[in-house]
Amino acid sequence: MILDISSLIPAISFILYIVFTIKEKTRWSFILYMFVMALWRSGYYKSLRNFSESLTSIVDLSVLGELTVQKIVDTFNLEWALMVVLDYATRNYKLIAHSGLTLTGEEAGQFILKRDSSFVKAFIKDSSVLLKQNEEINLTLTIPNKTIDLTPSLVLPLRFKERVNGCIVLGEAGDKDYYDQFDLETLEILAGQCSITLENAISFERLQNMNKELTISRNKLEAFFNGITTPIAIQDINYNIITVNYAATSNQHV
Repeated sequence: MILDISSLIPAISFILYIVFTIKEKTRWSFILYMFVMALWRSGYYKSLRNFSESLTSIVDLSVLGELTVQKIVDTFNLEWALMVVLDYATRNYKLIAHSGLTLTGEEAGQFILKRDSSFVKAFIKDSSVLLKQNEEINLTLTIPNKTIDLTPSLVLPLRFKERVNGCIVLGEAGDKDYYDQFDLETLEILAGQCSITLENAISFERLQNMNKELTISRNKLEAFFNGITTPIAIQDINYNIITVNYAATSNQHV
């Protein structure tokens, strides 16, 4: 049996830091502390990078949102996080995944982020990471009989070429009040991969919707075609009969 102590590294490093600081008070205590923390950080950075690469096989919007949001929440110990995606039908943004918010599935489905809101304008005009110092990224979730005011610590725009298909919004972290350079670089890698996967998922969803519309149109056409009382046959360019309506078969005209 292999014991995984990776989750204990932060606590161990903190204890070592206190012990060496009290007893030695030398720069070696700080060096050791930083070394242990570097080992721990490299582990979760690697985990987040590997997760980013695994997103390439996902084509379902809901699955993409849920996995991404939960991974970020677990990695940075966030109080909450959410992901919104562009709805091409209305050109507004819809909530597809969240964690840490008191929302039912029905309430989450009712939330729409208007494209002319200050929040949307902020992450559309700036493709880089938006930090909490920017007051424009304050967010209000308004649904029937409920309003939730949120103050994000960071917003990751999901841009594919010239289109901003959505964003990931991060709440406050439970054990830190800032994101250092390593955090931001790792999150930008995740956002870049997520943007590509999101574009593929949106294209897949639109293709599915088109197939549904085509199926409905075909069914309507067949119903209309078979409802004609006059026998009708359709031929190809070689005069081969490819289909006939119900009247033609029932009256045995073919």
